[in-house]
Amino acid sequence: MRILIFAISAWLSVAAAHAAGNGEWKTEKLADAEFKVRLVLDPAEITQVLGSDLDMDYILVEMEVRPLYNSKVNLRRDNFVLRSRRDNERSSADTPDRIAGESVLIVGEGRARPGGGIFGQETGTVIGGVPGTGTQPRRIPGQGGSLGNSGASETTTTTVKGDKRETTSLLDRLTELELPMGETQTPVQGYLYFAVSAKQKQKHLELGYDGNVGEWMMPFK
Repeated sequence: MRILIFAISAWLSVAAAHAAGNGEWKTEKLADAEFKVRLVLDPAEITQVLGSDLDMDYILVEMEVRPLYNSKVNLRRDNFVLRSRRDNERSSADTPDRIAGESVLIVGEGRARPGGGIFGQETGTVIGGVPGTGTQPRRIPGQGGSLGNSGASETTTTTVKGDKRETTSLLDRLTELELPMGETQTPVQGYLYFAVSAKQKQKHLELGYDGNVGEWMMPFK
């Protein structure tokens, strides 16, 4: 019963988000499945769907997948790649927790060239902002470059708690609306999230699929 209630809730959320959009739907039909796709570039619509425009760092793709003839479609995020033909900016579908996780993973790495000396890079920890929260990436100074003969590479990883209330709310929404991943023999619908700037023009974008039922390339001209 709880699973049924969750499924109905997720369907209603997608239906409400779908009602907010007015983009053009495009269709690709393979032997074993049909894909209906709609590009979401407008920051106002992204905000209406998610409650945040993700700082215009992401483009949404709304998708309906319908298996044909009782076929099994195995959906994975890396089946889908959004690419700009203008500057080759590209991204596979991103996970909700990477976009708006409760914690921000921070990795700072300093590498010394073979033999060390004055060419050692500056070290320090780089922290990145969570999309939609208004924070910006910055570097916390480290120990500076190396002057000795050291060929070692040092990596520092730190986890910093962000604004739990804001990020959790966005994470829940992203998770709820995402296209269901995994194997399905029944129609599914939802959104995919691509780390491609929403400032890109639609005419330059194309979406590619390469999965267990075939492949296609869809230009958004």
